[in-house]
Order: sequence, then structure tokens, then C-alpha cells
Amino acid sequence: HLEGEAAAYIFLCNSKTLPDCGAFRLLGSPAKELRQMQHCIKPDTQLYLLNFETLALIGPFVGISTPELNIAHEAFGGKFSAQICVEPLEAPLLQATLPERLRAGPKSAEELEKLREQLAIGGVAPDDIQDAWMKVEAT
Repeated sequence: HLEGEAAAYIFLCNSKTLPDCGAFRLLGSPAKELRQMQHCIKPDTQLYLLNFETLALIGPFVGISTPELNIAHEAFGGKFSAQICVEPLEAPLLQATLPERLRAGPKSAEELEKLREQLAIGGVAPDDIQDAWMKVEAT
């Protein structure tokens, strides 16, 4: 467990919950993780999404709300109620296939650097991921 602020925070999804993340522009965890999220996630914390089925890491994202319970009740089939609204930190989003599953939760600056290196090697996320997150705002 990381003490203090985290440089990064990883959220997990699977292939079934991944579409909800983009549709609701939301990342979620079990309710029991809300206090940890509130303690560790600050405005400058980089957020990442890991599909634990495919080991695809997507990001970086940034929180545009504080972590709360049930921001979108209908997201994730009512599960993963500790939620934070997010948007891409930079465009395009990056994606990399990791060699192994990482644990969800806070990550140190050193761990963040490794994540960034892996994403740089992986490159730009596929069009379906970009389209889900890069919604054009009406002007």
C-alpha cells in the first residue's frame, strides 16, 4: 500500500465493462476502495485502465471529479460503485499489452515511469478506443 499521494492509479476492467468506461467517461472500483481513491487521487494523478482479460493498458486519463459513490448508478451493471469521472489527459490515448497483470490501485512515480515507457512502446490505442473517449464536444 502506497502512503500519501500517488503519481498514478490503475483501474481494472474486463471486455464487458470497458465500453461503459468510455460511454460514461468513468472509471470504477469496488465500493470498499473509495477511501483509498479519495486519499490517493489528486488533480495531477495520472489514471490508467487495465483490461485484465487482454492485459491492454489504456491511458493516461485525468480525473475531472472527485471519487464518489455511484456517480452513474447504471454503469458496470450496478457494480464498481466507487467512481471517478475522467477525460483523456492527452490525445491520442495510448495502449500497450502488458506482460503480466498489475494490481489495481495507487502507483509510485517510479511505477508511473514504467507505465509511460510501456505505453510509448505500445503506441496509439485502436480507433474504437479513441472513438469511445474522444467525443467531439458541440460548439
